[in-house]
Amino acid sequence: MPELTSSLMLEILWTLLCLKVFIPLTKSLQECGTNQIIVNATHGVGLTGDIISPNLTNLTSLPIQCNYSIVGPENKHIRLQFIEFNIPRSAGCLAISLKLSTIPTIDFGEKLPMPLCGRQQIDPIVLPTNMVTFTYQYTSNGLHTLNTSRNHSVGFHVKYQVVNKANTTGCIKPIYAHIGDSGTIQSPNFPNPYPENLHCMWKIYSLDEHGLILLNFKAYHLEEWKDCRADYVYVGSDIMISDFCSPVASSCTCGDEAPFEMVSRGYSLVIQFKSDFSKSYAGFQAHYQILPRADCSDSSLFECSAVQCISRELLCDGVADCTNGRDEYCNGTGLSDETCLRCNDGTCIAPFLSPYDPNYGKNYWWFCDGYYHCHDGTDETIDVCFTLGSRYHAMFECKGQSYDFMILHKHTCNGVIDCPGGEDEDPKMCHPKVYDHGWKPNAAVIILPLVLAVVVMAIFIVIYAVARKRQRNEEILRNFRRQKRFSSTVVTSNASLLMKNHDRFRHTTVATVSSSQSKV
Repeated sequence: MPELTSSLMLEILWTLLCLKVFIPLTKSLQECGTNQIIVNATHGVGLTGDIISPNLTNLTSLPIQCNYSIVGPENKHIRLQFIEFNIPRSAGCLAISLKLSTIPTIDFGEKLPMPLCGRQQIDPIVLPTNMVTFTYQYTSNGLHTLNTSRNHSVGFHVKYQVVNKANTTGCIKPIYAHIGDSGTIQSPNFPNPYPENLHCMWKIYSLDEHGLILLNFKAYHLEEWKDCRADYVYVGSDIMISDFCSPVASSCTCGDEAPFEMVSRGYSLVIQFKSDFSKSYAGFQAHYQILPRADCSDSSLFECSAVQCISRELLCDGVADCTNGRDEYCNGTGLSDETCLRCNDGTCIAPFLSPYDPNYGKNYWWFCDGYYHCHDGTDETIDVCFTLGSRYHAMFECKGQSYDFMILHKHTCNGVIDCPGGEDEDPKMCHPKVYDHGWKPNAAVIILPLVLAVVVMAIFIVIYAVARKRQRNEEILRNFRRQKRFSSTVVTSNASLLMKNHDRFRHTTVATVSSSQSKV
């Protein structure tokens, strides 16, 4: 008999609390009808089994809910492969549905929205946990709709397997290098598919003051998903690192299109790689170099990047002399048409990118990108950048006949005029925000809290009055009962005394009469 460790006991307790019943099962077909549990804490990697939903056409009463819980060995993950999934679709999946829940809770997001229903192909998934519960329920009263040959396979069939956690050795580490040093960074298992549920981060630091990091991707194949919310590679500075592919990331990519050549703006560069619970691809491989900052101030030189210059005679000759190919962008790039941002020190910035840069074409790419374009850091204000959903909406445009520039939106309606025309303090826009160096009061904002406070106070007063009245009534009742008991005692005592006096008087009278008769 295996030893019951504390972790195993905790897992079993969790399952008991979830399912309210403990029925050990085999590793094969699981029947439904009562809550069931699978506990395989003594088996190792490779343990497999099947969970098959019951035949709904044989059920005679509603609602039906079946729970299947898999508790695998500690420090293991669970892989699920749906062999078949055909649950009649309903609004919100309220009639018949399957829901997966885990400890700790996993957000399946848009890729696998819970609960599940409909007929669909579900990709194999690897859950970063050893505990998962399937909740299969049927609440509809239309059982007769399932009694057709077309729907004879209503339900699901899933195969589970216990697997090892992803190997992240060398996946999270700092890299320190001097000018002239180089190396390679690649996703785990490259060129084979990378594991699911990965979070890798490489931080490259130049140990030389004027050293910059040059990064080139040699291979790139990741899962492509909307806004790169599944698997992605982030490249940027270490000033701001997000746990998801933020719309303001310096470079956040997925799919098959590798990022362009990148050069750090400072002495550090961060490469972050994340994969979710399903679909793995070959991954990526990147080469880095530590190079000195190039001096391209000579008019005869053309700046390819911050670390490379070439002769202007080599421009547009049909041969890419710049490692990023910038010397062959020969159709002109035009000027930036973005409105500049006025920094707090009065300067106005609108940095311009050449087409080779991965941020080219992104509006206001320089805002909250981890690098101070304003000398005072106006464009990297922390309280703005960490709550940013859109670069444009984080700024306010001052417009006039002789001026046109942006300011931070948080500077509007603060009682201080920043735009020459004062449009940032327009009462129509600012009401009921801060105005005229103080709050411009809103009657509803003031009256409602006061009314609520009065109502709450009145309720407390009524409750207190009722409690006090009840307490006084109880006290009066206790005094009455006490007086009643005292009166009863006094009456009884007096009656007893009168009886004694009566007996004494009667005896005395009898004795006197007897004495008189004797004398006669």
